[in-house]
Amino acid sequence: PIVHATVNLNKFLSINKKFNINNRKEDSIIFGSIGRLNWAKGYDLLIQAHHKIKEEDPNFYLKIAGDGPYRNMLENMIDQYDLRKNILIIGELHYNDIPKFLLSIDLYIQPSISEGSPITLKEAMASSLPILASTAGGIPEIIEHNKTGILFENQNTYELEKGLKKIITMDQSLREKMGLRAKVSSLKRFDIEKTAKTLRNIYDAVLKK
Repeated sequence: PIVHATVNLNKFLSINKKFNINNRKEDSIIFGSIGRLNWAKGYDLLIQAHHKIKEEDPNFYLKIAGDGPYRNMLENMIDQYDLRKNILIIGELHYNDIPKFLLSIDLYIQPSISEGSPITLKEAMASSLPILASTAGGIPEIIEHNKTGILFENQNTYELEKGLKKIITMDQSLREKMGLRAKVSSLKRFDIEKTAKTLRNIYDAVLKK
């Protein structure tokens, strides 16, 4: 069996996404992402896609939590595309601040070009967030397309743009259901105690051979 890397998800499972977020427009949508600002995470493609949909839907906002060698380039892209009001790079988060960050957003996005089995994706799922993610690495093993999230073809800006439009125009009740399914899936598949038990069973089976 495939055993996915995980952490203790309890602090994320307790997040209540019904909380209201202050100082925001009623019809706005806030995307969020956590990751190293390097080529592998695909944030340059994400900014390009946001630029293309801005005229159609200006009430979207994106918060990126992270730092790295691509930060200056990404900040320059934000200015170049006149997205300073829509996109904010807040820098690296302390781990204890991640639940608060996830509470402040409506959707989690993982635009990775290269990926393994990202922990933050599972934490976002446990937080009842609907997911928009690329097909990089092990992500398709984590996200069930159109059930716990929406997948788009890796490194395909056009497909990323389509995914953004799809999830933005989706009825809020459907996004909430998608987020709840993501939460259930994370508890069933990525709970640390269940993962530890699965690993013990595998080791026991190997030792008995």
